[in-house]
This record gives sequence, C-alpha cells and structure tokens, in this order.
Amino acid sequence: MKGESRFIASGAYGCIYYPPYDCKGKDLKDTSFVTKLVKNDYTSQTEYDISTILKNKDGFLLIEKKCDVSSQNIKKSMAKDCDLIERKDPKIEKKYLLLYSKYIRGTELVKYMKTDFSIQKLMRTFCFLCKQIEVLIDSKIIHHDLHFGNIMYDYEKNKLIVIDFGLSIIASKFYLNNQLNMPYLKNAIFSYTPTWQYFAIEEHLLGYLVHKDTITEEIIQSTIDEYLHDHIIRDISSEYCKQYKEESFRYFKKYANKPKEVLIKKFLSWWNTWDYYKISLHIIKIYIKMNIEFPELYMLLLLMIHPIPKYRPNVVEMNKNIQTLLKLYSPKIKHSEHFDENLSKDLSVSFFS
Repeated sequence: MKGESRFIASGAYGCIYYPPYDCKGKDLKDTSFVTKLVKNDYTSQTEYDISTILKNKDGFLLIEKKCDVSSQNIKKSMAKDCDLIERKDPKIEKKYLLLYSKYIRGTELVKYMKTDFSIQKLMRTFCFLCKQIEVLIDSKIIHHDLHFGNIMYDYEKNKLIVIDFGLSIIASKFYLNNQLNMPYLKNAIFSYTPTWQYFAIEEHLLGYLVHKDTITEEIIQSTIDEYLHDHIIRDISSEYCKQYKEESFRYFKKYANKPKEVLIKKFLSWWNTWDYYKISLHIIKIYIKMNIEFPELYMLLLLMIHPIPKYRPNVVEMNKNIQTLLKLYSPKIKHSEHFDENLSKDLSVSFFS
C-alpha cells in the first residue's frame, strides 16, 4: 500500500483515509481504523463530544481517539485529492486534527436499499432508525444530518450504523445557569435558510430568531411560502400542500411579535421531533416515487411531519406504531417503480444541499 493514495472520501468537513495514518503522517499498521482529517474547530469538537456521550451505545460509528497533525505532515502525505485542503486552505494555515474511528466494511444505506429493494427491507430500516433516534433523544442529542448517506450497512455484522456527528446538536447545552446559552445556539442553530426542505418550519423560524430578530406575520408567511415552494410535500397532493400551508400559518401566526427569548425557548422545546421529521420525509419520498401501497404506513409518516409540532407523536408512540406496522406487513403489499439514480441522490444529500 506504500506510495498509493489512501484517500477514500471527501465531505464538506473532512477527508477520510484508509488504511489510516498516524499523527506524524506515517503508515499506521492497525487497519481496524480509518482516519478523518478535519479542521480543529467547532464541528470536529462537536463530533468528539458526541462520541464521548454515546460511548458504548450500539449502532453508532464514534470517534475513538484524536490527535493534532502538523501542516508539514499534511503537505507530505494527505493533501492530494483532499478538497478540504487543496481548495479551501491551500497554504494549510489552519490547525488540523486526525480523528480515528473503527473501519466498517460496508456501504451507504442508499446503496443497500437500492440492491434488491423490498418494502420489508424499508420497514426494518425505518424501525432501526427510529430506535436509534430514541437513543439519541435519551442522550439529549439531535443528529441533525440524518440522511441515507450518513447511515452505513455493515456487511460483516449484518447491521446498520449511524455515522457522522459533525453537525449534531447537544440539547443539554441549550441552557446555561437556567438562561438561554446564546453563544452555543449561534453555533449550533444554522442561519435562516427556509429553502432547506428537511428542516421543520419551526427550525427555520428558530434560525431567524437566533441570527436575526423577532418574527412578524410577514416573516412567518414568507418562510412557509419559501419552504413549500419546491418541497416533497407538494408531491403528496396539491390539496394536502394547500392545507399544510394554511394550517402552518394559522398555528405559527400567534407567535408573531412575541419576545424573542420566549419564542426561542418555545421552538427549542420541539427539538426531539427534528431527526425523525427528516427521516419521515425520506421515507415519504421513497413511498411516492416507488408507488408503494401501504396506507397505514403513509398515515404514520404524515403524522410524523405534521406542521404543528405538538401533534407529532413522541418517540415511544412512534416506535410502538412502527412495530404494529411490521406486524401488518404482508408480501402482498406492492410497489410498481424502481429505485432509480435520482432517488438515490435525493436521499443522500445533506440538509444544505
């Protein structure tokens, strides 16, 4: 392997190498690990902190250790093919870390789903994800980027694994000394971008409150309009989309011009629905694109993306409902379309794509 590129993947926040490097940029003989080169910043610290919180929890790929890596060693062995360095930091002026996690011989969930797709496989995947979300909620964590590219299927262990916690949010940090922890929220809550369709509406309004100002009826209406402009909800039916828009505005307009701090606290209280809101939209997209005929599943999915957060089921109710659906499943439930490349791509993008 010496002299060959070890680069295997690049994302917005890091580059992954296997076999791994040590902290001096030399070959690491322990091939049970992969190394991820990242900037030493808020995102990498978040991933490390989450790994500490979730230590010994099953079904997650966590950071086992980390170390500083010098710019000289990066130049010598890691810069090639890594967009993080070549385009964003060509002079290597920032501090970097190597993060170590276990090597998985597997594939992304979207590729696993596409191979010999079945509704039973979809249901079991949905069940797994909801159980993992329950663990995250119990640990006061929002994954916040839970798309099908951030879930791996492990061939050797025959199980799914959730990966990549760089954009995660730690809900226990929302408050400091019984006051809103605004420095943390300004880092954790993304800027107001209502076209991101995998955020719930209240998340977009929260982004406005944290990074801009209090919300007016005009801001609420424009947020809802932009959000639904090119949304999968439109594919459910034009009537459903119209009702979703009207119900959203009727509910959220009561928060117009209220004190900013009061609204931030209120909108943060719904954090435990955000991960499964996104996953539900993914399953809805599969359901529609593949013409699945399983109305009981469809009704649960629509409830999980309800525009009024308090009407979304809690995680315990949700898992009970999914177990019931698994019992209702029958091979007679059909689908009439194929899992094509466009669907694969849609399910593997981050929320900001």
